[in-house]
Amino acid sequence: HVIAEATGGTFSYIENEAVIQDAFAQCIGGLLTVVVQEARVAIACGHPGVRINSIKSGRYESRVDEDGRSASISVGELYADEERRFLLFLVVPAADGDAETTLIKVSCSYRDVSGGAGVDVTAEDTVVARPEEVEDAAERSIEVERERVRVEASEDIAAARAAAERGAHQEAVGILENRQRAVEQSAAARGGDPTS
Repeated sequence: HVIAEATGGTFSYIENEAVIQDAFAQCIGGLLTVVVQEARVAIACGHPGVRINSIKSGRYESRVDEDGRSASISVGELYADEERRFLLFLVVPAADGDAETTLIKVSCSYRDVSGGAGVDVTAEDTVVARPEEVEDAAERSIEVERERVRVEASEDIAAARAAAERGAHQEAVGILENRQRAVEQSAAARGGDPTS
């Protein structure tokens, strides 16, 4: 597990020698379905006032430029039908009279395994409407809220584990209890999201 984590590889727990064949078959099967290699996501701010504050990319290496105007995420390999989600925290300026603000421009480059050719894909710009008057406060996206809750829960689980490993068990319990309350009070949980 430690070697796989350090190198971005995979691992299988082999309980006894009778299941070695199954473990190798699963590993080889996974290797054969890799469709994308060297995937890299690039993010650029669309409006002069927008800044990227941080990226939550899990174990994937990410970088935000010093001025916060661009960022990137190294994804590496992707399997067929695999999906990856990343959470960006942006600083967005007050509306300046325009009907909408372009937040970010996202592109992805990767090597197609089947032909070995490099591929570049550019997504549509991400924009936010800036109406003069808002009748109802816009609801948060449950999908985004779910990811935010997941990331914060993961960070607190890691903090609780670190506290427990240094013998601060009550502190670890407090961290987990506080996070459980926060998850229960989140917009995703209140909205009936089963994942939350």
